[in-house]
Formats: sequence, C-alpha cells, structure tokens
Amino acid sequence: MHMVIKEGILNKVTDKEWQTATKELFEMDKDYREDWAFSEAKRELALNLNTARLEKGLTQQELADLSGKKRQNIGAIERENVNPSIKSLAEIAVAMNKKLVISFEDID
Repeated sequence: MHMVIKEGILNKVTDKEWQTATKELFEMDKDYREDWAFSEAKRELALNLNTARLEKGLTQQELADLSGKKRQNIGAIERENVNPSIKSLAEIAVAMNKKLVISFEDID
C-alpha cells in the first residue's frame, strides 16, 4: 500500500494503482524521468560503495585514508548527499583493489 494526497485528502492506493500512476507520469514527464534516473543512480552508487567497503572489512575512515579522501566525503557518498566525480570514484575503487564500472541499461 502507498499513501497519496489527492484533492487535499490522504488516500491509500494499491501497489498496482501506484505502479500505473508512476508509469504514466514517467512516460509523460521528461523532467520526472531525469530526476528519477539521477536519484536511482545516486542510490545505486551509495549501496554499491557501502557494500564494497563492508566486504573489504573497512570503516569509512580506513577507506578515506587508503583513497586520500576525507571520511566525511565517503559518508556523504554513502548517504547520497554528494555527486562525486568519476575521478574520485575511480580513486576510491582502486583503494579497495576494485575497478569502477559504469554502464547504461534499458529502463524497464
């Protein structure tokens, strides 16, 4: 169940109703699609960085020390609060003995 505000009233909608409405908005509104794509990319980056860091058994501070970044910057990426450069991401990846992979995939 999802909650939406319609005509100033909070309403419950089913998952199917939510998906239909979201799909229609996605198809009609280019700005919405771009905002969604940006948010999705930041979310995926945050999750991937956090997962890779934890798999290596590193704290944010340890990763920061290895990569030459500030701990606050590592945390900000993991919280989706910054837009790091590709160069910074590559440096963080190398610090974890990983390569940075960027791909373009079809939107389902």
